[in-house]
Amino acid sequence: MFGYVKAYKPYMRVCEFEFFKSVYCGLCKRLYAVGGAAAAATLSYDFVFLTLFRLGTDKTDMRVKKCRCPFHPLHGVSCIEAENSEAFEYSADAACILTYHKLRDDIYDKGFKKKAAALALLPFFVRPYRQASKRRGQLSQAVSKAMKAQRALERERACSLDLAAQPTAEIMRAVFRCAAGLDPDERERFGRFGYMLGRYVYICDALDDIFEDLRLGGYNPLLNGKKTLNREEYKKIASYAGQSINFTLGALSAAYSEIELNGTQSVADNIVYLGLRDAFKRVVLKGLKRFNDNKREDK
Repeated sequence: MFGYVKAYKPYMRVCEFEFFKSVYCGLCKRLYAVGGAAAAATLSYDFVFLTLFRLGTDKTDMRVKKCRCPFHPLHGVSCIEAENSEAFEYSADAACILTYHKLRDDIYDKGFKKKAAALALLPFFVRPYRQASKRRGQLSQAVSKAMKAQRALERERACSLDLAAQPTAEIMRAVFRCAAGLDPDERERFGRFGYMLGRYVYICDALDDIFEDLRLGGYNPLLNGKKTLNREEYKKIASYAGQSINFTLGALSAAYSEIELNGTQSVADNIVYLGLRDAFKRVVLKGLKRFNDNKREDK
């Protein structure tokens, strides 16, 4: 959906990275089956991480199998398959539901290019969304409710970052709660983790979109009514966002420490403890690079 929940490859063993890629390809294969090429093309690392969680809690045997890739037809790819597991089915349904709402949100408040892209993709997601909503009614209702709250906040142009991040946090709470088993304690642990992950994703996305929102006059709680932005002001905003990220990742790590994953723990550890911080750092550096590029153009 957003792509900020990534692995930190420099600290991954080769076997871990190959396993991660196999989960990615397995989920891509499932998305292609339920929504065609359009659904598979929208796959993000966020849902691969969700699949790792679900595979870890299913406590089922996993095996690697060679399969054909529609995007790379000349050679096969390695896909993870799990016995008696619906990890990929659930992640694909969640991806269809969230992507459908994300496309509608892009039509609602993004610039011309993103609106055009969303309008072109949305028809391909109507049927997969309806089918996924039938299978995951509780999740679909929670996402719809949170998206309505998000649009209300955007209309009010709320300046509080915590308030603005709430709907996304609630979406991810619902996604991870539904990914847990029937044990209420496990659902609560997963929900706490998902809530903090949603906060993290929203803050990263708000900082990443800050220049586009500034140019188009879009809603962004980090701008706080600003019409222009210089390098020093951006650094102050990034520092403020970083403080909120530090708090969020601290609470996220505490929730994560209470969750036991089987067979996927080491890869999930890499993402939680290293990948998330690295992804936010890259967003900050990307913003600073814009000012460096502007200086070179001025010269």
